[in-house]
Amino acid sequence: MHASSTVQTPSAKEGQRIGSMRIFIPEEDKAWILSKFSEILDSRILTNGKFCAELEKELAKYLGVKHVLATNSGTGALEAMIRAQGLTGKILVTPETFAATIFAIQRSGCQPVFADIGQDMSLDPDQVAKKITKDTAAIMTVHMGGHVSQGVWKLRDIADQHDIPLLEDSAHAIGSKIDNSFAGTIGTSSGFSFFPTKVMGSAEGGFVSTNAAEIAERVAILRDQGKKVGNLCIEKGYNWRMSEFQAVIALAQLRRLEEFIQRRTEIARQYSQFLQANKLHYKIREYSVPKGARPNWYKFIAFLNGVERDRLKAKLKANSIEMSGEVYEVPCHTQPVFEDLGYKQGDFPVTEDVCKSHVCFPLMANLTDAQVQYFCDKLGESLG
Repeated sequence: MHASSTVQTPSAKEGQRIGSMRIFIPEEDKAWILSKFSEILDSRILTNGKFCAELEKELAKYLGVKHVLATNSGTGALEAMIRAQGLTGKILVTPETFAATIFAIQRSGCQPVFADIGQDMSLDPDQVAKKITKDTAAIMTVHMGGHVSQGVWKLRDIADQHDIPLLEDSAHAIGSKIDNSFAGTIGTSSGFSFFPTKVMGSAEGGFVSTNAAEIAERVAILRDQGKKVGNLCIEKGYNWRMSEFQAVIALAQLRRLEEFIQRRTEIARQYSQFLQANKLHYKIREYSVPKGARPNWYKFIAFLNGVERDRLKAKLKANSIEMSGEVYEVPCHTQPVFEDLGYKQGDFPVTEDVCKSHVCFPLMANLTDAQVQYFCDKLGESLG
C-alpha cells in the first residue's frame, strides 16, 4: 500500500453538509487493511503480535525515539508510563484537559495538582514554578489541539532543576513539532491516542514513547498482566494490550500521516486567510501558532469576542454544518468527579475563560475545498 498525493474525496453534494469529526480511511487503503485482517484471522495470534511489533518499529522510526510500546488506549498509555516510572506524590497538570488525563494520574496512585494555563492553552511555566513542592513527583504537559507550546522548554527546565520527570500527554499531537522536535520526544515519556477523532486513528489504541530502556521494559510488563516470561507474573499488571486489528489500521494511518497533516495545514491556511480577508478579528480570533511550531492541526481553534457560542453553533447547524466541538469546554476542576480535589470555580481564571470562549472549525483531512468555502461563507453570514 502506498499513500496517494491527495486526500480530498468529493461527494455528489459537495459543500452542502459538513459532519462531525471521524476517522478517514481512503478507499484504496481498505483493501489492504481487509487483506491483513484475513491474515490475522488465519493466524492464532490476534493481539500483541507481529503487526503490533511492526507498528511500534515504524512509530519509533517516525518519531526518532528508541522505544514505542503499543497499548489498548491513550488512557492506558498515560497510566502505564506513570506507573512504569514508579512515581508517587503529586503531579502538576492542566485543568484544561480531558478527564482521562486526570484519571490516569489518580489510578496510578498519584495526586493531580492543577496549575493555570496561558493563552496558548498549555501549562503556564510561571504558575507551575509557584506550585512545585517537595512532594511534586512530576509535571505533565498536555499538547492541546495538536499544538505544542514554546513553554514546553521552560517546563522541561523546571523539571530538570527539581530532578523530576516531564511527562507529555500527546493524545492530540501525533506528528506535531516544536523547533523540529516531535511531541512525545521532549519529556521522559509520552502517551498517545488513536481514538477515531484523532489525526491518526485506529478505532481505539495508543502507545507510549520513551528513550529510557527501563521505562520501556516496565511498560511492556505492565501492559501484559505483569508477565516477565510466559505466565510468570512479577507484579500486578493490566490488560493494556493492543489487538492486531487495531495495529493494522494504525499502520495504514501512519503511512498517510504526513499527507493528512499536509491537507489539514492547507485547510487551516484557508481558514486563516478567510478571517484575515474579512477582518473578523474583532468577533473571532484564531489561535496564535508559536514561532518554530508545526502543529498537526488536530483542531483549528478560534476565540470568540462578544459572540454567543451556542447561538453561533446553532446557526451553522441550521446550514448542515456540525462544528467539531470545543477542545474541552468544561475545566476539570469544575467537574463533579473531581470535587474531592478541593478546587472551585474561579481558581484558574485563564483556563475558565479559554474553555468558555473558544470554538473549533471543522477540520478533517477529507474536507474538500468546496466544503471549506461553504463553511467560511456560512460562518461569515452567521457572524453578520
